Amino acid sequence: MFKKQHSIVVSEIVFNILERQLEGVELKGEKVCEPYLETFYNCREQGYVLCLWRSGKSELNIWAFENRNSDEIVIVVGTGDSDNLPMDEAWRNRQCFHYNEFYEAAEYAKKQIIKYFNGEEK
Repeated sequence: MFKKQHSIVVSEIVFNILERQLEGVELKGEKVCEPYLETFYNCREQGYVLCLWRSGKSELNIWAFENRNSDEIVIVVGTGDSDNLPMDEAWRNRQCFHYNEFYEAAEYAKKQIIKYFNGEEK
């Protein structure tokens, strides 16, 4: 088995939990497209970015990775970001979670998705 960089593993765990948490959640709006994951690397951190969009709204992107200077799990949420890297405003509003708080990080991401598409939190 190949060894994976730890930040990638952290990102995979968060998104696997998030995928399960979103089962049965209905996102409102016209033509909500199938979410997809892409990799990102900004010379400091690396991981996955979840991309979601629907007609009439800009793309919602959620990055999950391990902080390069600590064990913290970082979740960044932004819209309309280019080159799958977060814009400055999204980066400033990032949320950090203690090591192993995968469920809490995924729950935060879930709430952001529901709020973005449905205008509410559940």
